[in-house]
Amino acid sequence: MEAKMDAKTEQVKIWEDFLKVAKPDCKFSWAFSELICDYKGSEQGTALLSVTETYKNVEAIFITSDNNLETLREQAFLDQKTVVMTNYGITHGFFLVTPG
Repeated sequence: MEAKMDAKTEQVKIWEDFLKVAKPDCKFSWAFSELICDYKGSEQGTALLSVTETYKNVEAIFITSDNNLETLREQAFLDQKTVVMTNYGITHGFFLVTPG
């Protein structure tokens, strides 16, 4: 029988695994509790999402400022979507970026 891990131990294990695929980002540390940095293959999420009917039919989309969603924000702008986003830490509220 496998021993149960406490939440902190499991969190550290997940972060150690994440370090194996995380892309270095010169703006931030490896403080995974504060942000989701970019990782190898993150652009595949954009490719998968952007072909769904839900994405195609939506006019406005909320996308967080995490680095792993950079390609999704770019795709949303190219697709003329209205994008709602925040800055890191939501210290300046929300931004509304409209097409054009």
